[in-house]
Amino acid sequence: MPTTTANLGLTLPTPDVDTGWGTTLNSDFTLIDNLFAANGTGTSVGIQVGSGKKLVMSGTLIFGDNDGTGSASAATAIRGTAKTGTNVTGPNLVIQASNGTGTGGSGAIRFQTAPADVSGTIAGTMRNVLTIDNEGNITANVGSFLGPNGVPVGANVAGVNAQTGTTYTLVLSDAGKLVSMNNSASNTLTVPLNASVAFSIGTVVNIVSLGVGQTTIAAASGVTIYSYGSKTKLTGRYSQAALIKRTTDSWVLAGDLIA
Repeated sequence: MPTTTANLGLTLPTPDVDTGWGTTLNSDFTLIDNLFAANGTGTSVGIQVGSGKKLVMSGTLIFGDNDGTGSASAATAIRGTAKTGTNVTGPNLVIQASNGTGTGGSGAIRFQTAPADVSGTIAGTMRNVLTIDNEGNITANVGSFLGPNGVPVGANVAGVNAQTGTTYTLVLSDAGKLVSMNNSASNTLTVPLNASVAFSIGTVVNIVSLGVGQTTIAAASGVTIYSYGSKTKLTGRYSQAALIKRTTDSWVLAGDLIA
């Protein structure tokens, strides 16, 4: 009697015994073919895994042309199933780390990239840029956090804008930077109106006084700066403060300040 395979249920013939294999082979080939669906043009196919089933693999899953070393024709993506109907919320896409045994917990989820001028095809050049450990802690190892339009936000300083004059008005590229004011005379840093320079809400600009001349933080007409005690002057040389954009034309100023 013929037997069947464990997973797909394909019929295994008994040599020199079973007959009528034309119909059986047609049925089995159809079953195999149903695993693949048209995806694009030409001979490209997709793998369809049924509901409740798992696609198990070890090693590396590569998205791209040929063996993964060619030039991909388009960006690749991982996404969940698209819903049908009108105004229907899509289902969640869940990414799970590899589970351990007993009370060991899972491994971490790591996102890796290779920086410019380092070949991504050479082993060891990929770096962990974002790690989510099994306690839910998130660690960013390199680079800056970027907000809308690529403007750096958060604790990382995106660079230093060294000013040596007595007046300076912030520009969009100052977002996330340290602006240093270095002059022997009193000097003023002005926060512009949003209509002139549209910083994103939440933008942080750090300020330090490097010269002996006192630095004053001023608001352009239509801009409001909130600070404790309405203090808007850096206390002295090497004093620091931070400007944080709160609303369209209001900022919070905090740091080593005097009235």
